[in-house]
Amino acid sequence: MPDRFRLEYFAFRQLHHDAYLDYAQVRTGSRVRAVRCVETVFDRLRDIWQAALRGSPAAQAWGMLHEQANCHSDCGAGHVWPIHCLLEGRQADVVLLHRRLRLSVEEAADLMGVPDYTVRGLLRSADRALHALPPCVAPVFTDALYGRGAHGASAAQ
Repeated sequence: MPDRFRLEYFAFRQLHHDAYLDYAQVRTGSRVRAVRCVETVFDRLRDIWQAALRGSPAAQAWGMLHEQANCHSDCGAGHVWPIHCLLEGRQADVVLLHRRLRLSVEEAADLMGVPDYTVRGLLRSADRALHALPPCVAPVFTDALYGRGAHGASAAQ
């Protein structure tokens, strides 16, 4: 990588590393697999950094991270937070970022390299999809998402 792009790459890496690691750890259920995913993404991104700068490095990196997390996770029993077993990839990603990792809509949008309105739309469509789940499945996931206890009561009550 030419020296003039090295600073931008390392700034991008420093800015996104921790959030990527948090996301990957929830997706994979393992700190070791999460570190492997994130390091693979940053290694690949370093190799294409110049080309990535012509578009959206955040969007490109997010796509690679999502792909890596898919390779290192499954929807088996006991998964830490199996939202990706129920929703389309980007819907599940925004729910994980916004509801589990508590990022604002703007922070999630910046991390994914998409506009704020895309994140808001994905959150609305995810809510509709989750509310349409059959009653035998819905509580397992929606209670965790919305902070309700085992009987559907709000955790704040």
